[in-house]
Amino acid sequence: MDAESERVLFLAKVTEFLTAALPGATVMEMPSAVGEDAVSLAGYDEADVRPALDVVAALDGVLRADGWETVRSSDGETEGLNVAKEGVGGGVFGVRLSVISFTGIPGYGNPEPEPEPVPDSDAAPDGDARRTLSAEIRAAITSAMPGAVLTRDVFEADGSVRIAGSDPESGRPPGDEDWNQELLDKAGDHLAAHDWQVAPDMWNGASSDRTAWISKPGLADGRLDASGGLTFTGRVTPSR
Repeated sequence: MDAESERVLFLAKVTEFLTAALPGATVMEMPSAVGEDAVSLAGYDEADVRPALDVVAALDGVLRADGWETVRSSDGETEGLNVAKEGVGGGVFGVRLSVISFTGIPGYGNPEPEPEPVPDSDAAPDGDARRTLSAEIRAAITSAMPGAVLTRDVFEADGSVRIAGSDPESGRPPGDEDWNQELLDKAGDHLAAHDWQVAPDMWNGASSDRTAWISKPGLADGRLDASGGLTFTGRVTPSR
């Protein structure tokens, strides 16, 4: 099954759980800051005024009945439910009065496939460089988030690359600025210890996202973004 088919099935499954717990909800898919493979949904039913704890209990019940592992959390305003099922996906539900939100990633627990091969051309990044870059960025991500779920690496023929991961069980939302800074600092420290140059972006403005510019001569350069997870977007620059 390709990544898009896996994502579509995961989206349908999450929608099924959401509407089982909030039957009258209008459900919308939302843009996700976690990555292209991620799923973000919001369901709203103003007529459903059950306490958030009651809705979480209903959600917990349908998930457990389908074999999902669940862990409850709360920040005092939102009741959370961290969920995961081997080979299906993982993520976090957030429940408030009349509203359920979800952010997660399909394929939780699946072995990560090797990067897709790119066509042979002068512009195609060297295979050894791809493997080295993937290993080093993934190690940086997991150093910041030991429980990270890594999405499929994307390597393009022109040398551009995207490597990303997040921890669906962290219970921390993408908009948590302190969490994003902590992730960026930990990953940056790991990269610096492995000969990467790390320069935090001082122009994040009002955004809660945190960004650093990173580079390693003869390997790659680009941006490392922290927004509930970590995403590297850049370009492979192998030695010739």
